[in-house]
Amino acid sequence: EYHEATNCLETLRSQEGLNMYNEYQYIILLNILGRNDEVIALSDKWLAAHEGQTSYLDFWIHDALGDAYSRKDNHLKAIEKYENAVSAYYSMFNTTEKELMKSKFQDNTLGSTLFDLARQYAANGNLMKSQHCYFVAAKCGNAAAAEICRKYNIKR
Repeated sequence: EYHEATNCLETLRSQEGLNMYNEYQYIILLNILGRNDEVIALSDKWLAAHEGQTSYLDFWIHDALGDAYSRKDNHLKAIEKYENAVSAYYSMFNTTEKELMKSKFQDNTLGSTLFDLARQYAANGNLMKSQHCYFVAAKCGNAAAAEICRKYNIKR
């Protein structure tokens, strides 16, 4: 189904171009399919044209870039993109990590991005930041992060 959707979006793209939202959908589909170089090129192009127009799309595009760089084992670029995604998320909800930690707020979307960021920090040898991200991801309701916190006794 993803391949069919991608083919459909590729046809639209070649015939008439895509609007901002459809471009975003196309990039996300490519990311799901693991076409890393194309995801990176299209994401950078998309951000150059649209970044800052909507925090929601910024979040997903930066997250897709984080995934793409992570698949390429480029930990520093993945960290940068995941951090940008987290910033866009906080901007989208006009909040901060500190406010989130005080609340009962849970959103596994943010939790998944923080979990991915924690893994990249760990792969890059920054265990303090990795543990912090696992903790915040667990607070957001990410079950895998909660299990890691439990297993390794990560507390704040």
